Order: sequence, then C-alpha cells, then structure tokens
Amino acid sequence: MHHTTISIADDHPFVLASMTAVLQGVPQFAVVHQCANGKDLLDALSKVETDLVVTDFSMTREDRSVDGFGLLAELRRRHPDVKIVLLTALVNAGIFTRALSVGVGALVSKTDSISELARACARVKISRSPYLSPAVQSIIHGASMDHPNTSKARLTPKELEVVRLLVAGRSLAQIASQLGRSPSTISTQKYNASRKIGATSYTQLIRYAYENGLT
Repeated sequence: MHHTTISIADDHPFVLASMTAVLQGVPQFAVVHQCANGKDLLDALSKVETDLVVTDFSMTREDRSVDGFGLLAELRRRHPDVKIVLLTALVNAGIFTRALSVGVGALVSKTDSISELARACARVKISRSPYLSPAVQSIIHGASMDHPNTSKARLTPKELEVVRLLVAGRSLAQIASQLGRSPSTISTQKYNASRKIGATSYTQLIRYAYENGLT
C-alpha cells in the first residue's frame, strides 16, 4: 500500500501528540515529521518532503520568525506540490479567505470533531477543491450574514496579523522585519486596528485577541 506522508506542526505538545495519534491510526497515512514551529517544519521538509503538511496558523511559543501567512508563503514557494491543511483555533473569516487564496487546501477548526482532521487530509489529497470543515463553514457563513458575533471580521487580514504579533510580544520593528513591511506601515495598521475595535490600550488589544482566537 502506498502511504500518504504527512508533516505536522503545532507548538502545543499535547495537540501535536493527539494529531499524530489520530493520523497514524489511519492505515494509508504515515506521519514523518512532528515540528514545534514553522522553522522546524521548513527545515524538516528541506530534508524529506512529504505529501501533506498539517500546520497551525499561530505558533508563537518558540520561534516566531516563521509564522502565519509568512509560513504559508514559504511553504508554497519552497514546496509547491505539497498539500496544506490548516488546523487552527482562529475564528476569523477574513484570515480563512486569505489562507485559501495563498494555496491552503483544507481548513479545519480545533473546535471540530477530531475525525475532521483525517477527513480533511484524505480529501485534500484527491480533490482540487478546498475542503472546509463544518465549524469553518459556520464561521464563514456567519461572517457573510454579518452576524453580530463576527465583529472581528471588520479587521483586514494584515491588521489581524499585526494585532496577533503585538499580543505575542513582538515590537513594531520586529513585526515590520518579519512581515516585510515598513515600520510606518505597521504603525498605521496597528492604529487602524485599534480604532476599528475601539481599543485605547494594550490591555484592550490583548482582550480582543483572546476573545477572537488570535492567541
């Protein structure tokens, strides 16, 4: 039997072990790499490329240099044939839409049933159409209906990325360097994000990030 090889990346050891156990339990899957951050994932793939990558979007506990859309862009650039499954706690439709536009083949929420991970991996391997888990579909549908609980969708993906990295402890200069933007652009995006959500302090930014799954 030909096995579909998989690389997994998540900065929470328990989640990493759980994903490995679920996928290893499927006869046609073989987990080759288990990584704690984006840099480790790229390093592992440079040595042995796999058919699929299952990765979190926000991995900021260790190395923050390759994360979020930066990681997705590097995966597409270095490994264009590898299928990407994004497993995330994020609840923002704007980020989901942008992730699909940069080549993510499947989106699964950490609030979904654990069986959704294996289903997404199986589907993305054989289908050119993106796979959206039930929870992700619900989030996107809620945003399109302008549900009152999706006020976070008012921020652009770039503004959300800046807020996420600020809350993770990055300075404006570090964010500018990581995202390849000027410090003045990052400052403007921080200002716009704060204005849109009504945050007048760093504490309010942190609260927003936690309430909207950006941490």
